[in-house]
Amino acid sequence: MLCNKRIEEPESFLDNLLKKDSLFLLILDHITDPHNVGACLRSAAAANVDAVIVPKDRSCHLTPTVRKVSSGGSELVPFVVVTNLVRTIKKMKLSDVNIVGAEKKERRTTKN
Repeated sequence: MLCNKRIEEPESFLDNLLKKDSLFLLILDHITDPHNVGACLRSAAAANVDAVIVPKDRSCHLTPTVRKVSSGGSELVPFVVVTNLVRTIKKMKLSDVNIVGAEKKERRTTKN
């Protein structure tokens, strides 16, 4: 039995997603370890994420290791590669997508 593997989606794929009323996206920036990306894809599939977005540069893409670690998640969740992550986030904000961020290092911020 042959099965087509899901491919990396182009940036234009995101335009169709942004038309949805309810959207749940996972953006991975500077995640270069294929085991971490695979684990994120596995979790994204379990959480019914609509797509995982990564920048073209300085990130891990769909490699055989990512696919194996994702335990099928890479076949269930679209994997969108974008050229400019900042521009993509701005486009998402213009489409009224709520953005929540997390980072490894603690940093004190104040909201004005």
